[in-house]
Amino acid sequence: MAIEHRKSERGPEPEEYTSSSLVTELIGPPTPRSIKNAQRFSLIAASRSRMNDAKAKALEAALASLDQRFNQRGPINMENTTPKTTTDAAVTAVVTTFEPAGPGIYKGIPGEAYHGGPGISKSAMDWALVSGRHYHYYQVEGNDQKQTAALREGRILHKVVLEFDDFDSEFVVEPEWPESALSGADQMKAAIQAYNDSLEPKPTIEELTKAIEEYNTKLKKPIEAGKTVGDHEAAYELLPDDFQTLGEDDKRTATALKACIKAYNDTLQKPIKSSGSYQAVLESYAMLGIQEAERADHISALPLPLPLNGTKAEMAERIRSFDPDAVFLDELKDAFLQEAAGREVITASEYQHALRYREAVLDHPEAAVLLDEGEAESSLYWHHSETGALLKCRPDWMRPDHVLVDLKFVRNASEAGFARDGSAHNYHMQDAHYCNGYETLTGHKPSFIFIAVEKDGPLGRDVYKPILVGVYYYGQDDQRRALELRDMAVRNIIRWERDHYWPGHDGMGEIAVPVYQANAERNTLHEDESGIQATTDQEPGLLQEALPDNLFDNEAA
Repeated sequence: MAIEHRKSERGPEPEEYTSSSLVTELIGPPTPRSIKNAQRFSLIAASRSRMNDAKAKALEAALASLDQRFNQRGPINMENTTPKTTTDAAVTAVVTTFEPAGPGIYKGIPGEAYHGGPGISKSAMDWALVSGRHYHYYQVEGNDQKQTAALREGRILHKVVLEFDDFDSEFVVEPEWPESALSGADQMKAAIQAYNDSLEPKPTIEELTKAIEEYNTKLKKPIEAGKTVGDHEAAYELLPDDFQTLGEDDKRTATALKACIKAYNDTLQKPIKSSGSYQAVLESYAMLGIQEAERADHISALPLPLPLNGTKAEMAERIRSFDPDAVFLDELKDAFLQEAAGREVITASEYQHALRYREAVLDHPEAAVLLDEGEAESSLYWHHSETGALLKCRPDWMRPDHVLVDLKFVRNASEAGFARDGSAHNYHMQDAHYCNGYETLTGHKPSFIFIAVEKDGPLGRDVYKPILVGVYYYGQDDQRRALELRDMAVRNIIRWERDHYWPGHDGMGEIAVPVYQANAERNTLHEDESGIQATTDQEPGLLQEALPDNLFDNEAA
């Protein structure tokens, strides 16, 4: 579809431009700005309805995602997360490298496979422009740069803004964990201790023993028979009448007397044992009476305090014995990570912040129209026309009307700020390299547009300032020079690989003090007044004679 140009809705409509030239007028505050070279670098415009439709679709998708992720309540379960669509190993296998069958535009290639495969990319050329040693270290030896927070945030934001519908294939949002979930051994021990403290305490063994001993003291004591016949007769006289069974004619032998005493003692209730284990003493206590037996049954039914030691799994089982609905954070996270299946986890605050970036981009008129149709992350492979080397690039967004869009998250999205960032990171060479590849493969000379998004702070943190968006492009002079730099970098890479030599700061050369420093030093020397002119026509002694005699009198005093 051909690109339509719209007049800005942000200001009064200008008079219709009747020139036959191809220059498109785009009006915006505070004054209208002419956009030259429109055939190649026109800012894409469309009707208000197209722009509003794109923003409405994005907002609807964002609200639906928020509703799915954050509006569910109740105990966290893994059914709340996005299920895997298939368990087929062939489908879920991670592709780590991709080798193109030939020049062309390849869609659906994972980022890791693209970066791990052959072809000279723009980032490789950046290192080649620094030195051969840099290129060899990062590209040949494969030493990766440190994964910084900025790189991670960039991947998240690119996915949310450009591939929102495919977000769940690479990322998963960490749910809001229940506040009641137990985390760590200390919290688990505290839960067990609280349970132990809530238990009805069992009586101590000393308390039970005392009750048994008090009971025993109330029992009738057996009569001691003694050792002699006289002792036996005295003990016999103490027996109740029913047990004094010896008649007047019966001989009161020791055996007969002791038999009577034994018969009496055998009728007496024997003392209850009050020693042994807790369970043995409790069983003895139950023998004291009906009430004591009922109390002993109640005591036996009381749960015992649970130990506070052991592994987390053991403590979790103990907690479940008295609280079957207990939730453990470690188990929730393990189940969540298993369901995530290798996808990168981001926090809910990071996800909500990323959605604000998406809203800011789609709220910018030109940016919204640029992204209203097209495809993200296509991989382009072609051969360098001069050396035959395999080149590659991966545009963030490729429109069907031959417009390439690159999304940049920067500290300053103003024209001056983005120009400085572009200079530091060779954005103009990215423009030239990508356009060269696209034109080589399609025969169409594309436009290359940057969408610069000004970050308001670290992802997931409080917002410090508004998220500003700017849309920019490079002129033809910068593109031509950048393409020459690109070609020089490719030639150097081919030569280094051929010679197996990767130069650093080779050779020996003369250096010079920077001009600004040299000029400052000349000015300093010119204004110098520290020199003292020595007099040759005066004798040395004359100076001393001119000094007063009392010059040092005060010091001597």
